[in-house]
Amino acid sequence: MKYIKLFENYDKFQPLNPWEEIYDFAKDEQFHNIFYSDNHSDKELKEFKKKLRKNKGEDYVLMYHGTSCNNPIMEQGIKRTKNSTKKSLQSQTGYVYLTVYPTMAKTFAETAYPYDDVCVYQVFVKIKDLKPDTDQLKNKRMWGDQNIGSTLTDSLIHGRGARVKRDIMPYEIKKIDV
Repeated sequence: MKYIKLFENYDKFQPLNPWEEIYDFAKDEQFHNIFYSDNHSDKELKEFKKKLRKNKGEDYVLMYHGTSCNNPIMEQGIKRTKNSTKKSLQSQTGYVYLTVYPTMAKTFAETAYPYDDVCVYQVFVKIKDLKPDTDQLKNKRMWGDQNIGSTLTDSLIHGRGARVKRDIMPYEIKKIDV
C-alpha cells in the first residue's frame, strides 16, 4: 500500500492551516527550564498547561521515536504495539510511544534492540492526539518520592514522553541523525 506524503515537498514539517503552530518541546526556549530541570515554578507549569490547551490541541508537536533500523518505518509508518511486538513488560498494547528528546528515543531503542542498529524518527503529531504515558509515570512514582499526577502535562514533564493511540503514518515521520 502506498501512502500519500502530504509533507514530502517540505524540508521541515508544516501545518496545513496558517494559525496552527509547531512546538519542539526539547528546543523551546520558553519551556527550557521545565524540560531540563526538576526545579520549575508553578508559573512555568501553568504557562505550559495553557500552551497545551491553546487552540484545543490543534497545534502540532515534534516528538521522537527510536526503533531498530530493520523495521520498515519510512514505508509503513510506526505501528501500535502488539503483544507480539512488545519490547517492555510494562508497555501497553495499542499505543505508539514517543519522547520529548531524540537521545532518549535512541536509548529506548538501544535497550529494546541491543543487537541491532537503531534509528530515531522525528514524529509530527497534533497535541490533541497525545495521551499520558502511564507506564513511564508509574516508573517515576515507583523510583522517586515525587507526587506526580497522571495528566499529559505530568507525562511530558516528569516522564519526558507521551503515547499516541493510533499508528503514525509515513508522512508524519522524518528520520534524523542523533
